[in-house]
Amino acid sequence: MKTISTKNEIKKFGLYTAFFTVSFSIMQAVLGTHYENDTTSNIVGLLILVGGITACGINYKKINKGIIDLKTVLKLGTGISVVNALVFILYFLLLTNVIEPTFWDTAWNIAYEVAIEQNPEQMTNPESGEFWTKEEFIGYLEWTKNLVYPFTIVSNLFVGFMFSLLLGLVIKKS
Repeated sequence: MKTISTKNEIKKFGLYTAFFTVSFSIMQAVLGTHYENDTTSNIVGLLILVGGITACGINYKKINKGIIDLKTVLKLGTGISVVNALVFILYFLLLTNVIEPTFWDTAWNIAYEVAIEQNPEQMTNPESGEFWTKEEFIGYLEWTKNLVYPFTIVSNLFVGFMFSLLLGLVIKKS
């Protein structure tokens, strides 16, 4: 009987999933919608990850003559999530440092305008009681760019694990 390497399946389907994730992000950048944090974009990203995990689980089960256990599905799903997150982070670093070096400045300017529009009463400096200037606001938020990378990994792992758990309960057959 041929043994199937979960590591090879994780690499293969992780790269497939990452390809579609990065392709969608490139499409957003070309269309100029990559600054929007809208529900539709989040759902599409989630569906890409879920689709990659599902395809891998079903493919593994098919190759393994219909047998797959919950532990294997969890391993496949979280592995694919890690590969997807790491490739996306590499793309995002390329985007923010090479393709569009003004990315963070533009994002913070948009955040400033949105904050003024949605919460003008929250836009006062607690120390002086005066209205935040754009420079003060950006200085206050600048550290948040460092959270993008761990948040990407953690959120991908969480979604990948939870979906793999559900998928494993549905497709497992020992």
